[in-house]
Amino acid sequence: MVKVASASQADIDWLVREDASAGRAWVSRCVALGEYLVAREDSEIVGFLRFSRFWGKVPYMEMIRVLPDHRRSGIGTALFLAWEKAMCAEGARTGCFRPGRPKI
Repeated sequence: MVKVASASQADIDWLVREDASAGRAWVSRCVALGEYLVAREDSEIVGFLRFSRFWGKVPYMEMIRVLPDHRRSGIGTALFLAWEKAMCAEGARTGCFRPGRPKI
């Protein structure tokens, strides 16, 4: 079963290796700001979602990646749904995430 949680300092080396579009400084910044979610299966990281906020407020997803051997098993969906739930809890409107969804 996949578990999704915010990334921690202990995840930085893995994220630097797997998020090829970001360097260590950017990864460390995003982890410190809580802008990475990681998905784990059997305590091993199998995917991540990186996001940011326009003007420090409006959330947007920058990157979502699932390791090749774990794709098509719902991990990407679990990451997205966990991110959506976290952003809604911060006050973001669901209409920002998926077209056709009712706005809160």
